[in-house]
Amino acid sequence: MENVLATYRLFLKDERKNILNEQFNKFADSHNLPKTAKLRKSYSKLMDALDDDKSTLNDRVETIYANNFLFELLSALPNAKERELRKTTQAFCNLLASAGLGNKLRHRLMRERYAESVSGALSEVIIDPSLRKTPEFKSLWTMDLKERLNTKRDN
Repeated sequence: MENVLATYRLFLKDERKNILNEQFNKFADSHNLPKTAKLRKSYSKLMDALDDDKSTLNDRVETIYANNFLFELLSALPNAKERELRKTTQAFCNLLASAGLGNKLRHRLMRERYAESVSGALSEVIIDPSLRKTPEFKSLWTMDLKERLNTKRDN
C-alpha cells in the first residue's frame, strides 16, 4: 500500500512539473520570449512559492517578492525598448491570474495581490527620456521597477 502511495505521489509531482513546464512554454511562445533553463527554473520556484501551503503568509510573501523571474525575464529580452519592457511586465501580471496549480482562495488572492503590486509598480516607473537611447536603459528600467516593487512590498 505504501508503495502505491509513493508511486502516486511521484506521479503527481511529475504531473505538476509537466503542467508548469507547459505553462511556461505557452507564455514564452505567446510573447516571443526566450526559453532558457534559468528562466524555467526561476518560474518554477515562483510557482512553488505562490502555491505553497506549508509556509506562513509572511514567509510566502518574502519568497515571492525575492523571486527574480520577472527581472530575469526582462533582462533576457534582446534590445528591449520601454514599450517591450512594459508589455512583457503586463503580460507577466496577466500570467499570474492563471499560473500555478494552487486553486484555493488563498492561492488566488496571493497571485492577485502580487500581480496588483507589480502592475502598480509598473505604472510608477519613470526613466529620464535622455537615457532611453543608452545601452544600460534596460537595466536601469528593470532596477527602477524592482525598487518600486520592493517599496510596495514594504508598505
